[in-house]
Amino acid sequence: MLTRHEYIDRYCTEHGLDRAEIDADQLAVIEKAYKRYYNREKKRESRNRYHEVTIAFDLPTYNRVRTAAKHHSSPVSLFVRATALAYLDKTFVLPDDTRLKEVVYQIRKVGNLINQWTKLAHQTGNVDPAVIQAMRDQLGELEAFVRQTLTDPRDLLDLVREATDADPSLGARVEAILSDLSPK
Repeated sequence: MLTRHEYIDRYCTEHGLDRAEIDADQLAVIEKAYKRYYNREKKRESRNRYHEVTIAFDLPTYNRVRTAAKHHSSPVSLFVRATALAYLDKTFVLPDDTRLKEVVYQIRKVGNLINQWTKLAHQTGNVDPAVIQAMRDQLGELEAFVRQTLTDPRDLLDLVREATDADPSLGARVEAILSDLSPK
C-alpha cells in the first residue's frame, strides 16, 4: 500500500500535475482520492487475512449453543470458533468449569480443616507434626490430580480401550452401539 506522499506523487504523475503548483482545492481532491484508495486497500487486506463464515441454527440448537457459550463467559461466535478448532485439534472445550471450581473449593475446605488440626496439635501437643505435613502433601497431590483430571480429560479412545480390556464383553456392546449410529 502506498503512503500518502507516494500516492500524491503518483496522482500528480498520472494527471500531469507539478506537485509544487498544486493549490489547496486540488490537494483536497487528491486527499479525498487517497482516503478512498486507503480504505479500499485496508478492506482488501482484511479480506485476504480473515474469512467470515455464516452458520444457521434452528432455535433449539441456537439456544443450546448460546447456553454453552454463556457458561464459558464467551460470545457465541467465539465459542463456536473455539469448539470447531478444538474438534479439529482433537482437544476438548470443557462444558462448564463450575464443577472444577466446586471440587477445588471443597479440597481447600479440607485444607482449612487440616490447618485447624495443625493449630490444635501445636496447642495441645497431641499430634505428630510429621503426620500433619504428610497430610498436607497428600492434599496438594490430590488437588493437583483433580485439577489435571478435570482440565485435561483423557482421550476417549484410550478410555474405551481401557474399559474393553477390563471387560471384553463391553467391546461387543460398543461395536453394536456404533453400528446402530452409523448411517446405513
